[in-house]
Amino acid sequence: MGPSLDLVLRRTHLASDDLMKAATKVPRVVKPKKVKNMSYDAFGTKEGQVHMQRQDYGKLQTRKMKGLKRQLDTTETSPQKNKVKKKK
Repeated sequence: MGPSLDLVLRRTHLASDDLMKAATKVPRVVKPKKVKNMSYDAFGTKEGQVHMQRQDYGKLQTRKMKGLKRQLDTTETSPQKNKVKKKK
């Protein structure tokens, strides 16, 4: 019916720890680097998430409009407007 084999296990103990570690070591080049925050949609388009710092809206350059300017407190400006002019 075909050849028959009789297999016998001859080695019954494992190698030392440092020898086993050296023998089973996988180089870094073989391992693929894990890619974070990336995914692919149904059409195969790569989608990712970008993390940025919060922006300070006071420093953004916008159009200069009177309605967007910061108003001064009315208590500080009212004494300055009511100054009496000296006549010469």
